[in-house]
Amino acid sequence: MLTFRNTDDALAAGFVRAESKRVYVIYKECNIIGADLSGAIPLGLSFGLRVEIPEEFTRNYLGVISDKSFGKSVPIKLAEVRRSEMWGASFAANNNYIVQMFSPQDIRDALVLAREWTDRWFAYNPEARERAILRRAEAPGLAHVQSMRA
Repeated sequence: MLTFRNTDDALAAGFVRAESKRVYVIYKECNIIGADLSGAIPLGLSFGLRVEIPEEFTRNYLGVISDKSFGKSVPIKLAEVRRSEMWGASFAANNNYIVQMFSPQDIRDALVLAREWTDRWFAYNPEARERAILRRAEAPGLAHVQSMRA
């Protein structure tokens, strides 16, 4: 397990915080978000990325979340943590904090794989873009709502 003095040192080394529901990138109007992969309990032990296809692209208006996750966070030990940095930190027995972060290489690879999944989804659903354009034309306020979500 890697150890850093604090969050700033980990971020300076290229690590990225692993957070559930965080939007890491918007690609083709789809959110690539953080997802907690830990299971039901305990939460916050493992994170990956998933793709969120907006509802106006889908037939049933429910949207789609990728069934596959991309990348895997790693535990990082922080020797000191400011109160404002307590996001997802667990207190270890040796008075260090353990947080989940994506390594620089893993986040790059995960984003590439998530974009490829998104491209394949649109290739298998060629009518999705046209459907979204038509729905936005029918409900002009929808585009404004979608831009606020991102």
